Amino acid sequence: VSACAKNGEWVRALHLLFEMSGRRLDGNAITYNSALNACTKGGAWTHALQLCSEMTHIGLEMDAVTYSSVANACAKGGEWIRALQLFCEMMAVHVQMDTLAHSAAVSACEEAGEWTQALQLLRDMATACVERDTIAYTTVVSACAKRRMWTQTLQLL
Repeated sequence: VSACAKNGEWVRALHLLFEMSGRRLDGNAITYNSALNACTKGGAWTHALQLCSEMTHIGLEMDAVTYSSVANACAKGGEWIRALQLFCEMMAVHVQMDTLAHSAAVSACEEAGEWTQALQLLRDMATACVERDTIAYTTVVSACAKRRMWTQTLQLL
């Protein structure tokens, strides 16, 4: 499943997961996260959401990697509101918010051109003592630049 994820072969990854369950082999969070990564790379956000439901159904806990992968899949599919809902759900269930999770939410906003939300998330990272990495800054700069918000962009530098 991990090899499929590296190449974005989400159909094959999901097929392997299905075969595993047919052979009574239980997938774990790592297996599911690999399949989610494949869905993200393949632009299959609806399938990523279905995998989350399946994880919950079989009793696997969703971690920061899971939420971030699904949020990225939704963002790439133009579903930025859904990506932010996942981010909020993550906070509600007390999953550790890391740089990757915040960057996924910022990326969702950037994809949608929601520069104000992206900027607020970057500020929230500082408030939550989460490292604001180059990816987060670059993504917010891109979101602001797309809307020609140069003043906000320059304030980040």
